[in-house]
Formats: sequence, structure tokens, C-alpha cells
Amino acid sequence: MIVKIFFLVDFFVCLFLFLMEYSNLSVLMYITTFTTAMSLYNIFTIYNFRLSLSSVILLYTIVTQFGLIIPYYYIGSFTVSEYEYWTLEFLENKYLIPAILIGNIAIISYEISRLFIVKQSCGKDEVNIQKHNVHKKKKIYNISTSLLILVVIYFVYFIFLGGTTLFGSYGDFNESSLRKNFLYPFILIMFYLGSLYLSTCGDIKSNKLGWILWILIASLFALNGNKGEFLYPLLAILGLKGVQGTKTSLQTIVFIAFIMFIAIPTITALRGLGLVSNLSNASTSLYSGFVEIGMQLRTSVYTLEFLDIGTINFLYGQSYWQPILNIITPFMDHDVAAFQLKVELNGFGYNQVIESYLNFGIIGVILFFGLLGGVMCMFENKYARDEIKLAFLGSITCTLLNATRNYFAFVPGHVLVAYIFYLLIKKYALQNK
Repeated sequence: MIVKIFFLVDFFVCLFLFLMEYSNLSVLMYITTFTTAMSLYNIFTIYNFRLSLSSVILLYTIVTQFGLIIPYYYIGSFTVSEYEYWTLEFLENKYLIPAILIGNIAIISYEISRLFIVKQSCGKDEVNIQKHNVHKKKKIYNISTSLLILVVIYFVYFIFLGGTTLFGSYGDFNESSLRKNFLYPFILIMFYLGSLYLSTCGDIKSNKLGWILWILIASLFALNGNKGEFLYPLLAILGLKGVQGTKTSLQTIVFIAFIMFIAIPTITALRGLGLVSNLSNASTSLYSGFVEIGMQLRTSVYTLEFLDIGTINFLYGQSYWQPILNIITPFMDHDVAAFQLKVELNGFGYNQVIESYLNFGIIGVILFFGLLGGVMCMFENKYARDEIKLAFLGSITCTLLNATRNYFAFVPGHVLVAYIFYLLIKKYALQNK
């Protein structure tokens, strides 16, 4: 009850400051630190020290919004010394403060919604554990390994045909025929699905082939400068295991720290040159991973600026209904939501906090993140003991994690394809021997 009160007070304070166009950065950073600390506390206590699928979305959103600004404010400018001024000039922009406030409101809305829906019984307990259907699990494992094998075949095919390199730069990968092929989005979804369904099949030792394939695919992505492609399913797997009842162990914390502080910054630092040939030049720090991901805050700053000067206009929901219309009427010409914004922010990516604001203002942020937190929390409780449904929800989590640093446009299509795969997998896994 006390936690709910803290979040509600925090919410109304941030909303009031936003509406009053508050401009004191120091006070705002203390509020932001409080929001972050309370959210992190909630992440690890809401399910009794277990992560969940809704938790990893929140965790990644926090890093996206505050991963740069908090280290920069408290530690100093040397935290961003590897970036050029033109990259960091948004930190001196007058729209930085409202952008930070919007991030606070989004995160608090998400958490308030979760707090009113969460069930502490989520996951398996030690006394009344669900009996596993061995035959069903074997079928799920066969499906997951088959999906991962198809992903490997896709990579091998393009590597041998010269459609991509085995050890290349991120730019080369993005320009390769492997990446530009129309099948690539489906391959990415198959990797998500294969990863999540594999994680429901038991421990790693019992499913060695599947995890060897997963590590191989993750390595192929990493060696070409891709981080999110393996980070998203990895986070979703951790969340899924938490929903099933696995507490966050010290080994898990160390593993997450290695990914965030060593692997991600190394890939980021070298992906423009090629990871393997320049590995000796890698340098990392305790905050560079968060700073790099937190750079998405600049898209919020510039969106607010563009709205104010009239470069772009509010979308009034186009970001959300346009992709669905594109699916329903695939052979018609359609406008591209936020086309002008994509031109202005070419290569910057985007983030869902400010895209929800771009559609319906601050009300859009509250509704989008309030609904997202509530729906994710409701379904992870509902599906905690159903491996097939939970894996499907995990695959949706991967897509939402991807959207955390991108535009929403691809989300409905990814969800539809994942749902079709889910129906096929469910039918196969539950049929008689």
C-alpha cells in the first residue's frame, strides 16, 4: 500500500510539473532518481525477487529513458566523452526537461497499473508444482530447435552466396542482401519464437543442441554489430523463467552485468569497424552500456522541439492504426506515419515514450503505458502455468523490447506473424501421439 501511495504522489508531482512547464533540472533529477529507485525496487519485489516479462519491458524502458541522463548529471561529462558534440547538443536543449518528465510519467503509469493488477502467486511454487507433460515438452523442443535450425540455414545460405560476411561491420550488415531480404523480419520472429519456446523445455544440459544453436545465432548477430537481436530474447527468457518461479540469483545478476557492462559496450564501440578484427581496441566502462541505450532520450527532446516549431504535427493515433490498416489492405498505397520525423531523425531510432506523446500528448503517454503495464501483468499471471501461451507472450515481449528503441510501425505485423506461429505450434504440440 505504501509503495502505491509513493507512486501516486510521484505521478501527480511529475504531471503537475510538466503542465506548469517546470524548468529546474536539479530538482527534476532528484525526482527522476526517486522514480528509478522505486521502479527498480518494485521490479525485484513485486514477484518476490523474480523478474517477469512485464518487468524486463519496464527495466529496458528505464535504461532507454534515464540510462544517459542520470550518469551524466551525477558523475559528469566524462561519461559521454566518446561522443561528439553534435550528438550531445540535445543535453543543452530547453526541451530536455519536459522530455525527462514525460519519461517519468510513462514509467510511473506503467508501474501503477502493474501494482493494481499483480498477483503475488504468479509462477510455480515448491509444494504444488505442475506436472510436466513429457511428450508435449518434447514436441515443443523439436519445434524450437527446428525454428533455430531454419535461422542458421538462412545465415549460412547468405554467407556462402556472399550476401553477407561472417565478420563484418554493422553498416555492412545493414546493407547486405541478408538484412534487406523480405524474409529477414520472419527470420527474426522465428529466432524470437525458437528462443522462448526453447526456454520452456527445461534446463540447458537437457537441451544442449537447442542452446548450441541459440549461442551460434547470437554470435552471428554479435559479430556483425547487432545487439538487440540477441539481447531482446535473452531478456524475455529471463522474464519468462521468473514468471515460472525462478528467483533472480547472483549468477543471473552477474550474467546481466556482463552483458550490459562488457558485451554491449564492446559491440557498440567496434561495430562500425568490425568486431573481430578490432577486438584489441575495445574499451568499456561501468556506465557506457546504459549511456549508449539511454541516448534514445534525444529523440524525445527533438520531437518536442519539432512539434513546437511546427516541423511535425501530432499524429492523433496514426502510429497505431496505420500499421493495422496496412495489414488489412496490403495492396493499397498508404501514408507513412511520422514520415517527416523519420526524415529529420534519420538513423536515430525512436522510443515508445515519445511516440505515444506524439499521438495524443501526455494523455497518450499515460494511457499507452498504463494499458501496456496492466495487460502484460494480467497475461503473465494468467499464462504462468501454460508453457505454450507463456512462450508466445515472451515472443511478444521481444517485439515490445525492440519497439522500446524504435517506431511502433512493425509491432502489429510481428504480433500477427507470432500469433500464427503460436496457433500452429499449439496445434502440433497438443495433438495426440
